[in-house]
Amino acid sequence: MLNVADMIGEDVSLAVGTAYALDSEEWLYTANLAVRLKEGLSASFMYDGANVHPIMTLDGEGASIQLILFNGEEPGIAVSFFQ
Repeated sequence: MLNVADMIGEDVSLAVGTAYALDSEEWLYTANLAVRLKEGLSASFMYDGANVHPIMTLDGEGASIQLILFNGEEPGIAVSFFQ
């Protein structure tokens, strides 16, 4: 996997990349657009080479919660703890 990312605005970042899928033996082109809505709250759209996955992220002190719509339809949640 190879990614290139940059801030394209004060609260906006863009990442593009490529990854090799072993199961299908093909190169996929990926992208992510993230926007900070306010301190501790951001929205992003991740393209995995086939589908778009909207993500809402709430960052707190010591934890982060992400609400994800896989393929724009299937809801999911991710919780991360850190120091």
